[in-house]
Amino acid sequence: MKKSNVRSLQVDRLLLDKVIEKIRDELGLSFADKAADVERALINYFNEYRIDALHTKIEGLLQEDLSRNFDLLDHLTISETYFFRNHKLFAVLEKEILPAIIRRKARTQQPLTIWSAGCSSGEEAYSVAMLIDQLQKNHPKPIPARILATDINQHILIKAREGLYSNWSFRNMPVKYMKEYFTPQNGRYFQIAPHIKKMVHFEQHNLKKGPFPVNENWKNFDIIICRNVLIYFDRETMLNTLQRFHDLLDEDGYFISGPAEIPSLHFKKFKGQLINSVILYRKHIPPVIKEEHVKTARKPQKAALKVIHPHFEHKAKTKEKIKTDAAPAPEEANNNFEELTLIKNLADLGNLEEARKLTQNYLLRNNLDSHAHYLLGTIYLEMGKTAEAEKSFQKALYLKPDHIMAHFHLANLYTFNGRIKDSRMHFTNVLNLIRSFDPQQEIPGSEGMSAFQFKQMVEKILKTSRLAS
Repeated sequence: MKKSNVRSLQVDRLLLDKVIEKIRDELGLSFADKAADVERALINYFNEYRIDALHTKIEGLLQEDLSRNFDLLDHLTISETYFFRNHKLFAVLEKEILPAIIRRKARTQQPLTIWSAGCSSGEEAYSVAMLIDQLQKNHPKPIPARILATDINQHILIKAREGLYSNWSFRNMPVKYMKEYFTPQNGRYFQIAPHIKKMVHFEQHNLKKGPFPVNENWKNFDIIICRNVLIYFDRETMLNTLQRFHDLLDEDGYFISGPAEIPSLHFKKFKGQLINSVILYRKHIPPVIKEEHVKTARKPQKAALKVIHPHFEHKAKTKEKIKTDAAPAPEEANNNFEELTLIKNLADLGNLEEARKLTQNYLLRNNLDSHAHYLLGTIYLEMGKTAEAEKSFQKALYLKPDHIMAHFHLANLYTFNGRIKDSRMHFTNVLNLIRSFDPQQEIPGSEGMSAFQFKQMVEKILKTSRLAS
């Protein structure tokens, strides 16, 4: 919901409730507990501050088909997106999911079919198209790929079809993609490459009303992506939409939701799968795929290790024991930070097993370092070893009870394992700890999210959890 500095007026509550009910019935969007937000949206939409005139205009609005009122939709929902939003998800798509699907499709030459539902201005769909293009560059016979991108808002789809973007859409864009797939226009905008644009088909579609499928050409999707849309839906619309997504997925297909949306709490037909700390959903999880994804550690990159190892070997050969009950000297603390940074860089390169061993060696000398236990937990999480990850996060919290990200990861693990009560407790702890932060202050370890953004995300997760129960 877009914010406004306008003072909220006292719109007749019965009239306001009629608007909220109409929004729910026609769009599936739930604002039952956000009457003041709807009121502000109506004030801004009509640009009207006189209460009597506003009432008259609202009465007229009740006679309209809201699904065709695109200006009002702009005021009710946020179309905030950018290329490669949530880099962990796109890394999983690039390294794990898309290569496996492409190999499978190559055997039959069937097209790779993807649906980006609630696509907004198109950055998500185009990001997936660029990944597919990169992955198929060296294939002797690339498989055909089709991406359906839908949104209820016809205005935003005009921008998506145009494929012209400003700098704001590129704040998480890898440089190689920027150079290869975009052409500068007029110094301020960038035009996406024609062959990438051709891969994506944009259609207006109402997830509340359907139809499902959008048309007969779009069935048996390998991947359906619907991020940060379900959080706006009432429970009935959400369940119906999830059922339809499930029906339209290929038997080996993936469903991807936003981080604040936990479909498995509501819709038991989807099976959660943890891949490199990203939760995805399947119709069913083949045993081979499960086993394959648990073993996510990549082969060590020897060139990188030759640079890093001498530092660790020197530290490991030190004969002087560090007293665990004494604070490290400034120089020692700096060395410890440097060592953990190098280990994290090693893990980021994909050398998970090597990073695990080095972190454990470090903990033999620094067992009271909460950050090291947390780092080990994230490494275990990337490796798919959730039980070991849980123990490491618990140790980190024992040593540092206010470690926000340790609480957050534990909460996600407990959600994934069905321990909803424990999950809520840790999410609540996150919210309590965030209160001491300035809203614009970055949460350490959150990949750049501000306290305000992180708080909003966790509140949405908790609300979803309460609805499910």
